Amino acid sequence: MSAKILWIDDKRIEGHTFIPFVRESGYTIEVATTGTQALRLLSEFNPNLVILNAAYLRTSPHYFCKLLRIRNENLPIILISTGGSKDKKFRFENEISIPFAFHDLKLKISTLTPEHGSILWINTHKSKPHISQLRKLGYKVETVPSGKVGLEQLRDNKPNLVVLNAIDMITNGIQIYNDLKELNLDLSVLIITNPEHGEEQRNKKFEPNEELILPFTFRKLANRIKTYIPTEGRKIIKLGQIQLDLEHNQLKCQKRKVKITPRLANLLRVFMQHPGELLERGWLFSEVWNTQYTEDTRTLDVHISWLRRALEEDPRNPRILKTIRGVGYRLDV
Repeated sequence: MSAKILWIDDKRIEGHTFIPFVRESGYTIEVATTGTQALRLLSEFNPNLVILNAAYLRTSPHYFCKLLRIRNENLPIILISTGGSKDKKFRFENEISIPFAFHDLKLKISTLTPEHGSILWINTHKSKPHISQLRKLGYKVETVPSGKVGLEQLRDNKPNLVVLNAIDMITNGIQIYNDLKELNLDLSVLIITNPEHGEEQRNKKFEPNEELILPFTFRKLANRIKTYIPTEGRKIIKLGQIQLDLEHNQLKCQKRKVKITPRLANLLRVFMQHPGELLERGWLFSEVWNTQYTEDTRTLDVHISWLRRALEEDPRNPRILKTIRGVGYRLDV
């Protein structure tokens, strides 16, 4: 989910022009122009951050801050002003003065909001399909025009996923993929290609984490990406003797440490969020595979078998992940 920002503004001032750019960066914004609207949205919208554009606000910013802090004393606030606050009773550690660059505002926002799933998208073509839709879902998508620039980016920041759009690449993405793997950063790579390139890549033992061959829908792309980017705020979940690292897809259980696939990690995450509960097979399949078609859940059964190998001392006689015959499964810890 994207971080939510409550922007208090009178819609007439300069700072308001930054709102579209903030939205394009993957944040969800609601705008309030009065204290009454701000309080209502504070309850209904439940923001992670408030931006108070007080440069030309008729009402005192201190009035708004008092109202906000009464409702939520820990809510972070960024104050946009024409200069430093002279009232020592109200110290705004996150104050930013006009004029300022969008980069400065974006940096402050990123330090005060929960971390999003991040994607490095390597795209040599001017067309950037699906990127705006992914940003609307809350992902932080950084686009680069070549593999060389992408490698430079990875030296400073490690994303959750690298998407390699190899449709128009001369090398079909093989050389860039090999260069990515040589960095030894334990990167997950999803490659987009066409049927002709896909056959050539398979002949060269090209094995990315995921491969999407044209044509495909945005929903299919989003479902594949979802398995590689944790949707929960915590990256490590602990339940009894089970510890699941969602960032590295590693499972610790009964003194064993096992590397599992992103799909298995997502499946286990759902079980750990419902300990001791009977999860019906159809619901579980729909939740993990993000599909409404639940008539054939044999794929789920196979993944349950694989998960038991990682969890159980004796997978044939499971004591942790149990089958409730004719209904579903239950995680007992």
